[in-house]
Amino acid sequence: QFTHRFNITDSGEVNVYLSINVTRHVEDRRMDLDQTAYILQMWRTFGFGENSGVHTPLQENWRICIEEELARQNDDDRTFVANFPYRELVGSLLFIMICTRGDIAYAVHYLARFNSRPCKAACLAAKRVLTYLYNTRDRKLRLGGTSRPLLSLFCDTDFAGCLDTRKSMECFLLFFGHGCIMWQAKQQSRVAQSTGEAEFCAV
Repeated sequence: QFTHRFNITDSGEVNVYLSINVTRHVEDRRMDLDQTAYILQMWRTFGFGENSGVHTPLQENWRICIEEELARQNDDDRTFVANFPYRELVGSLLFIMICTRGDIAYAVHYLARFNSRPCKAACLAAKRVLTYLYNTRDRKLRLGGTSRPLLSLFCDTDFAGCLDTRKSMECFLLFFGHGCIMWQAKQQSRVAQSTGEAEFCAV
C-alpha cells in the first residue's frame, strides 16, 4: 500500500478534482464527471448577459475564411474584437473539452485556429459555444457501469472543411462500454482529393 512507503494523508473519497465534480455510484460500478461549477464560473467571468436558446456548439455547416472576414471588418468590428477576451475564452473551452466535454471538441479545435488573428465571426462563435455549455451544464461524462466492457471506436471527417487550407477535419470517439474514454478533433496533415480519401485517412 502507498501508506507503507509514502507519508500521505487519507482525505476520503474525492469529490472535486481540478474543477471536475466526481460522483460515484458504487452499486452500479460507475462514476459520473461534470464541470457544472466551472461552467457557471466562466459564464459569470465573461459576463455575456442573457442566455439564448442555443443547443449546438456551432451553427450547422459553420465555416469561415479568416482572410475574407478580416478584410470585410469595419472599425466597429475591429474595436469589438480588440475588447473581446478571445484567447482566454478559447483556452477555458479547451480545458473543459479535454476534461469532460468531448462534444465541443470540433468547435474548440476550429476556433483555436484563429487565436493569433480572431475576427468578429469567430468571437461570436466562441460565445455561442459557451452559451451551449451553459445550457447543457448538467451533462455528465459517465465511466464504468454494468454494460459489457467492449471497446467501440467511431470516427468521421468533413471534406476540405478549412476554407483557408482546404484541409479536412477528422474526429474520433473511443468508448469503453457506454463511457467515452478518449476523443479528439484535428486537421488532417494533407489535402484530400475526395471525400473517400478524407474518410480513409481518418480511419
